Amino acid sequence: MNSEPQILTWDLRDGDGCGPRVINLGATIVRLDVPDANGRIANVALGLHRSDDYLQSSYFLGCVAGRYANRIAGGRFSLDGQDFQLPINNGPNTLHGGHHGFNKRFWRGEPLIYPNGKGVRLLLTSPDGEEGFPGDVEASTSYIWTDDRRLIIAFDATASKPTPFNITQHSYWNLGGADRNGTILDHELCVEADAYLPVDEGLIPTGELRPVAGSAFDFRSKKPIGQDIGMADEQLDRANGYDHCWVLNGTGLRQVAELSHAASGRRMTVETDQPGLQVYSGNGFGGDSRDAIFPQYGGVALETQNFPDAPNQPLFPDTILRPGQRFSSQTIFSFSSI
Repeated sequence: MNSEPQILTWDLRDGDGCGPRVINLGATIVRLDVPDANGRIANVALGLHRSDDYLQSSYFLGCVAGRYANRIAGGRFSLDGQDFQLPINNGPNTLHGGHHGFNKRFWRGEPLIYPNGKGVRLLLTSPDGEEGFPGDVEASTSYIWTDDRRLIIAFDATASKPTPFNITQHSYWNLGGADRNGTILDHELCVEADAYLPVDEGLIPTGELRPVAGSAFDFRSKKPIGQDIGMADEQLDRANGYDHCWVLNGTGLRQVAELSHAASGRRMTVETDQPGLQVYSGNGFGGDSRDAIFPQYGGVALETQNFPDAPNQPLFPDTILRPGQRFSSQTIFSFSSI
């Protein structure tokens, strides 16, 4: 009997052929089809040709990243008087939960009944000590595709011991079509944030909340992602583009970003209840990487989440999930025409 986990697919597309396809490996969105302004349907989420390829990919394409999304400095943190060391997988730091984070786990799936749409709930047990994190975590990710072309993502988690917890959906978007081999430099982006988190050479936040005004990081009014990405700027140089967390205005579920592409007429809005939005402009694509099928800047990730390295930065929002608490969060990606 074959005891190896099997990759399963849930097709959430509607009768028009619009919507996502999701696999249980990493709770990954492998594609998402939406129409352009003329009704032509195309995939706008970067993905790989075969499901098995996600086991080897290093770019977190379409997955759910955790147990702690983004970076933890040196892979170290102290919690309630105890020191913890995590695997190092990104320079000197831990990124997206380590070598075998939520993106490399096989989630359990079940259909989700939803009026005016269809969905799937994916469940995961992360055991105490996995990738160095304390406590058992029971996590779930729900994807719902609605008739009005909204992708509703709901996260839920509990823990048996205090543990850092930060989770995000890590799709890369290219509204011109993920298969066109183009970049997102001509996409216009708006982010509802008056400040962002500058980073050190290892892309760890320095702790400063820096105003975006007058900088390449000012997306309060929509502008092309490529407009300032080549500016002489220490922050852009360190990341080779955008790979920073914006400090979102407001609280509760609210619209925080809009991405649009004039040539196709597609628009995507982002709503979340989280305090941060990591914007990663696909700086590491291309070259000699195993994911060189995408050009540099071939997609942009808009990762709703808490702040990077928060377990080591007491002035950042608390990211410790404790027994008796329940983590619940929602992000909504809505698709329409300009």
